[in-house]
Amino acid sequence: MIRALQMIFAPEGAWLKIAEKNRHFLFTLFVSTLPLLAGALAVEGFSIRKLGEGVDEFGKMTVPDGVILKYVLTHFTLGLAVIFGGSWFLLSVARSFNSQSSFSQSFNTMAIGASPIFLMHALDGIPALNTWLCFGIGAGLAVRALYHGVAVVIKPEQTKGFGLYIVSVFIILFLGALAHFIALSVLHGKIFREAGIGS
Repeated sequence: MIRALQMIFAPEGAWLKIAEKNRHFLFTLFVSTLPLLAGALAVEGFSIRKLGEGVDEFGKMTVPDGVILKYVLTHFTLGLAVIFGGSWFLLSVARSFNSQSSFSQSFNTMAIGASPIFLMHALDGIPALNTWLCFGIGAGLAVRALYHGVAVVIKPEQTKGFGLYIVSVFIILFLGALAHFIALSVLHGKIFREAGIGS
């Protein structure tokens, strides 16, 4: 949670500390990523249960507990898949640029850089807020955070740094949006349809 807030308000200084400590990816996964993702999704799931899911500008629908649980678990699983898959892809591209980066550096960059998207799940449970607006705000903050993170943690050659940054942004935006779309399909009954949900 603290790292996610630092990525929003003071990413430059936070990345310097992250690079200096150079933690193993398991530390980041268990101390930062899993608690943030699980906590934000729990808040979102609880909000959907109590307030309903917004379906248009004025309406909302009640969602059965089973569907909410499937939605939260789908989002959780896909969030981790985006981070692990994105880290592997970023590392592959970095090594093709002759970077000596480790998987832990790549994972830390992707997981901590994407933390604003995860944090926005806590607001996404409010029916009056459009889910894609919440994702867009989180994605914009993640793009800003990754600008500093790729340079400080991965440490690519100066001439190749911007290209690696663009790759990291593509990973977060494309895979993150795809994961969000799939999870929403579960919530709206288009996948794992249950009685009373979906059209």
